[in-house]
Amino acid sequence: MMELLQLRYFLKLAESEHLTKTATALRISPPSLSSSIKKLEHELGTTLFTRSKQRLHLNENGKNFYQYVNRSLSILDDGIESIHPIKNYVISVALTSQSVYADMLYAFEKQYPEIPLKIKTLTYNDIVNTETLNQFIFYLGIIEDLNISEREIVQLCSSEAPVIMISQSHPLATKRSLRLEELKDMPFISVTQENSSATQFVLRVLEEANFKPAKFFEGNYLVRQKMVSENKAVAITTMVGAAANALKSPNVTFIPIIGINATRTQCVSWEKKRSLSLPEKNSFVFVNNILKSIHGYKELYYNSY
Repeated sequence: MMELLQLRYFLKLAESEHLTKTATALRISPPSLSSSIKKLEHELGTTLFTRSKQRLHLNENGKNFYQYVNRSLSILDDGIESIHPIKNYVISVALTSQSVYADMLYAFEKQYPEIPLKIKTLTYNDIVNTETLNQFIFYLGIIEDLNISEREIVQLCSSEAPVIMISQSHPLATKRSLRLEELKDMPFISVTQENSSATQFVLRVLEEANFKPAKFFEGNYLVRQKMVSENKAVAITTMVGAAANALKSPNVTFIPIIGINATRTQCVSWEKKRSLSLPEKNSFVFVNNILKSIHGYKELYYNSY
């Protein structure tokens, strides 16, 4: 007779396709896990995995069965959670920038004080490393940094093209758009974290334009704002990044860069194979709604800036 535990074991093994790692995570021995899966296959009258010396891979029967098991256990867990709410449930969140999501984090903690947030700002290398990123339930950041084939993705606002952050005292500050070539004699500044998502975006923009600044400085956000305000440098950013880190300065303005296709698109994302629990689903709905509200407000602000 098929057991609930067998189905939970199957779900975990189907998501990792690695017997030893799954057994370790489940705190059972690999032979016990293997035996449980073989018993399940015997009861179903078919194999669910293609086996090799190194890995297990879901076959077509396994992929079809996984969809039903995933859905069924998710509904069951929601039912259990509705009767016995999980206490001290921690939502782990990976971010590209805490400043961009500060409003959301504050609003979430106000509305759900009983659900602690475990937050970490990741480097670009962490984001593109599947194993590192999958340690977190949710990722709040940039779609363009992700392997979209492995992630569930909900876009939060329109894709953003790059803009030049420039002093209002600069002779080109009144232009409606700029090409990077027009700034060939001007120093550029980027944030110090060269392995950050924002810096990678700046480098992509420069590479696409085949443009090398006369001078390239690095500094934190305060240094960047000071140098741009004093007309000592210009910077490449987006309006979401500017709203979080630069719009408070009355001495700078933002001009669209033309001739560039590179974009940054904010999203909330999670691993495709992950079955979200009820607290996680509620958190996602909240995060999605509040971020759309925040970004909608910012987009109105940009249009009037």
